Amino acid sequence: MGSVHHINKAQLPQSLFWRMLNSMSTNDLASLPIEQFPDQVPDEWLDQLSEDKREVLENRIFESASLRLRHRIALSERYGELVADAVAMAAEGNSKTLKQRFIPRLETLQIAYTHWQIHADSHSRQQLDSGLEQLESVSRDLKSEAQNIAACKAALDNIPDINADDRKEIHAASIDLQHQMNATQQAISEYFTLRLLTQGLELQRANQNANKNEADIRSLEREIRILDRKAIDLVHVYQLSDEQARANSDIQMLRSKAQDLREQLKQLQGFISEAQLLEWLDMVVDASINSLSSTQHAESFQQAQMALFQLLVRYCRAQENAAREVANAPFCQVDPADTIRFMFKSEAFILNYFNSKRKELGDWLGDAAKSKQQALDTLQEQLLHDLQQTLENEPSEHTARPS
Repeated sequence: MGSVHHINKAQLPQSLFWRMLNSMSTNDLASLPIEQFPDQVPDEWLDQLSEDKREVLENRIFESASLRLRHRIALSERYGELVADAVAMAAEGNSKTLKQRFIPRLETLQIAYTHWQIHADSHSRQQLDSGLEQLESVSRDLKSEAQNIAACKAALDNIPDINADDRKEIHAASIDLQHQMNATQQAISEYFTLRLLTQGLELQRANQNANKNEADIRSLEREIRILDRKAIDLVHVYQLSDEQARANSDIQMLRSKAQDLREQLKQLQGFISEAQLLEWLDMVVDASINSLSSTQHAESFQQAQMALFQLLVRYCRAQENAAREVANAPFCQVDPADTIRFMFKSEAFILNYFNSKRKELGDWLGDAAKSKQQALDTLQEQLLHDLQQTLENEPSEHTARPS
């Protein structure tokens, strides 16, 4: 199939075209290359033009739109609809989501962050929290658009047999899409950075509070194990059935004391939900795997990462200790085999998160995800190593449940 007339990449931005339009004569407008006309102009522009210039402009815009449509159809017939979409997307430039909804809000929040750093005022902090929440919603739209950009660029880069007349245009379109992807990643990177710098302080405070109570937590855990051991010993000594043990006042007193200590333990540990941990994990991982963020704010990122790892290890340890307590508790009605399985969920919790994160990166970054996935692998290995070391250092005096 023969080549069609190709679109010149010199289509003018609307603002520049408007300035030229005001200074042009009708004849100059009529002789302007058709490729330079925008796809459409606002109605208020037309209202300000003389009748003859308006007629020329409308006719030329119609010709320009027709030319672009014919070119799109030709590309679609030759290479498929996705390639035609990709070339059109490249010509459009950065999306309105990025230019109009994301970047202006991000810049406003960056100013608010600077003000908050200097004055530590509640108004700036409220503005930051509210604005970051709104940007989170927009960032999801932006990631979806980035996913489309990645798919379109991949389509352009993997055309098996390009017509020689189309090669230059398709190569240029691929470069334009890469620029769009870079601009999107840059904006999202700055958002991830701002989110961590603002909300990472809460993460560090939660970890500091947990560290303050660590000695008391360990002491209570030891006391609970001792009380449970004493209750089990009484069952063995007197060879009591479960029903007899429940009626034994000494055993019930030990169980009551252990339960009181467990309530104290919960208060000291503070309740951090899995949902909160996942939110913090996302916040730290998203920022850490971005090369721009990690180099510019290395100290803040390292502090947040360390606090998160300590909280995650503490959370997993608490989950495993709770599983052991249930399995080892005197007169437990739950099958210990079912309960002990919880001890293996700590590693699964981490692996499942990182596997999900890899898929997310691949979806919205395509081939560009490789470098970030390598950083993700490093974070996963570090966290699993810390978890394993901590659990290996746990006290080994876990009692056996009476048969």
